[in-house]
Amino acid sequence: MYYTKDINLNELEVSKINPRFIQIVMNEQMAIQEIIKLEPVKMLNLVKNMSKGVLPLPFYLVVQDNEYILMDGNRRLTAIKILKNPSLIPNIDKYKELREFCIANKSCILPDTMPCIIYDKYDD
Repeated sequence: MYYTKDINLNELEVSKINPRFIQIVMNEQMAIQEIIKLEPVKMLNLVKNMSKGVLPLPFYLVVQDNEYILMDGNRRLTAIKILKNPSLIPNIDKYKELREFCIANKSCILPDTMPCIIYDKYDD
């Protein structure tokens, strides 16, 4: 079963479990850095689109132990989080353009909530 609900973005965390990750990720900040590291050009394009008001599709979540677990939308959530807080971007020259763009556009209007499709269990 599933239902749709607007969820505050502060309640959502970038997943630490991702088949794309090469290394074990211990916290959300490490997960954000891994996503940026894997696809910095795609991330730059995504934040540019979001800064112009192009909002992402709904996130797909599973409720487990009264917490929301992000199943789909980690790059989109990362883009929103780094636009709101550019200090999450690693301070490496390789990500300089991404970091500078997010700093320059930090004040762009982003939603506080996003529509989410919430499933009761992974198998759904």
